[in-house]
Amino acid sequence: MHILKTSLLIALLGLSLQAQDPFVAKPYLQLGAQPKGDRLDLVWLSPDQEAAWSVALQATPKGAWTSMGKPSYKTVQLPDLKAHRIYSAGLLGLKPGREFLYRVSKDGKTVFESAGRGPKNASQSQRILLYGDGASGSEHQKAIAIRMEEQKPDAVFVLGDIVYARGRASEYLDHYFPIYNADAADPAQGAPLLRRVPTIATLGNHDVMPLNAKGDRPSDGLAYYLYWNLPMNGPELKAGGPNTPIIQPMFWSQFLQGAGPRFPSMGNHSFDLGNAHWTVLDSNPYVDWNDPALQAWVDSDLRRASKATWRFVAFHHPGFNSSTAHLEDQWMRFLSPIFEKRRVQMVFSGHVHAYQRSLPLIFKPDADAAANVPQNHKGEVPGLFTFDRAFDGIKITKPKGIIYIISGAGGAELYNTKQDDKPETWQPFTKVMVSDRYSFTVLDLKGNRAGLRQIAEDGSEIDHFVLTQ
Repeated sequence: MHILKTSLLIALLGLSLQAQDPFVAKPYLQLGAQPKGDRLDLVWLSPDQEAAWSVALQATPKGAWTSMGKPSYKTVQLPDLKAHRIYSAGLLGLKPGREFLYRVSKDGKTVFESAGRGPKNASQSQRILLYGDGASGSEHQKAIAIRMEEQKPDAVFVLGDIVYARGRASEYLDHYFPIYNADAADPAQGAPLLRRVPTIATLGNHDVMPLNAKGDRPSDGLAYYLYWNLPMNGPELKAGGPNTPIIQPMFWSQFLQGAGPRFPSMGNHSFDLGNAHWTVLDSNPYVDWNDPALQAWVDSDLRRASKATWRFVAFHHPGFNSSTAHLEDQWMRFLSPIFEKRRVQMVFSGHVHAYQRSLPLIFKPDADAAANVPQNHKGEVPGLFTFDRAFDGIKITKPKGIIYIISGAGGAELYNTKQDDKPETWQPFTKVMVSDRYSFTVLDLKGNRAGLRQIAEDGSEIDHFVLTQ
């Protein structure tokens, strides 16, 4: 009898070990350091244990399965965080807009399978979803994740404040990966977005938040630089130098072991998706966007994209905002003349937990504004506005000026929910303001037509307009 019980215990233990999840975070798709039309990066997190990992790709339906070679990895070893590995493998030979299948195997056994879609080319229509201020672990975040999955996007863009409240690896593991990469769409869990479409992000203030007023940072902070594989083609910056986040000295070597060259290069970057060029900026206060070298990089990047049908800019802190919350965070206005010069059509931000759309506008800062309101210091940035009030996005679809979008209602607590019904409190540039509902942005691009819809948590449409070239 004793032998029988022992044998049963061993069998149950064996089943338990077999059922153990091989992932710390399941595979998800990224653009990679050097985005190409026939490639995406596949990333996953595993326990810090030796294992033979491999990835195979089926680039076309019923096509042959092709090995993607041996994946690389970096180890994350930080205080108060269980050590784990970040694996990365390139998915090569993707067909534009075509569905592909991939498999991840551990020690010769398939442990994960999913479908994805190759990046689209300039002649194909595409759908990009945008939201900010999402991963707080709320039920609203999960509902928004499901609504986004229903839209069948080609990519998802996070407009900063990726996780709450301090950009920690532990916060990614608690309420980013599990919710946006759930195994199925489930109100209690989230939705399987990350495994199917590439995600892009810009840094928000909560992604770089210090631990306390002294500026101490959590040991597992700045996890953006650990878990994202995004382009590294931004302005030349050096770790520990100006215009970069501060790392606590005692964690420096351990952090860089996991981040590698992604820190600090990945904070600013640009890329092309289809016929659109995206310029992504770190708008946090440690970056001085009045620096001539940084402004020159923005100007040069947008100039090189002059042949793209669409030119969009994304950063976290909006320069034009009507909410009383963050009203004085206006420092990114100083870049507006460059955006206008290089014919940017829309600028996307988060930070304000609401949806707002501006009139098409042209803004010229006052000559002494930079001196009186130093870059990234709270305060009004005065200047001359020119508004296009004729644009309605329905009959008149060619705006004279840039439209500024705030889409920061992705899951964190909403701001100024009673301000919607008080347009007298709005700034003159605001056309639409919806702050009492969680929502996300759907951007459809087809040739010279761009359609934008704002979708609420319940699936209703709360705004829409069309731009044409």
